[in-house]
Amino acid sequence: MIEIVLPKMNDRKLKEVVSNYRNSQFRKLQNKASLEPGDKAPGFFLSDTSGQYYKLEDLKGKVVYINFWATYCAPCINTIPEKNKLIEEFSDYPFAFLNICLDDKPDKWKGIIENHNLNGLNLICKGDWRYTLRDKYLIQTVPHYVIIDMDGKIIENKCKKPELVSSQLYEQLNKY
Repeated sequence: MIEIVLPKMNDRKLKEVVSNYRNSQFRKLQNKASLEPGDKAPGFFLSDTSGQYYKLEDLKGKVVYINFWATYCAPCINTIPEKNKLIEEFSDYPFAFLNICLDDKPDKWKGIIENHNLNGLNLICKGDWRYTLRDKYLIQTVPHYVIIDMDGKIIENKCKKPELVSSQLYEQLNKY
């Protein structure tokens, strides 16, 4: 339908928005088939609260649970206690809990981390990273959770929330 309507649009800005949406949806469909269990997890280069940059490869040798969230997401913020409990539960294991904020509002992001005591490795998307990661991980809503194995491969994309994922994490950690 977009292909039929797009050439008939006269408003340049609207045409650009529709075209960008179409391209975004197309990329998601392309990635969907490639983001299966066992596939290499899409990488990133993101900074923490002190400005230090991290890559996914830096966490190799650990099972990684990613919490994609945003500062405007009430459920993301309201479930911080459950996230912190999971971090505590796996503190003696080769495990990393990674909080990736998908919106670029550093002051608000740091405030939520401090005020709600959000533990784990806290990273923020700057520039186009939020779009890249949304596309690569097929994120349509937040919170969005992902489990990655010690070799950097997808165990599950769109996995269970923190209070329901313990048994799956123990299963992965006991493989090593």
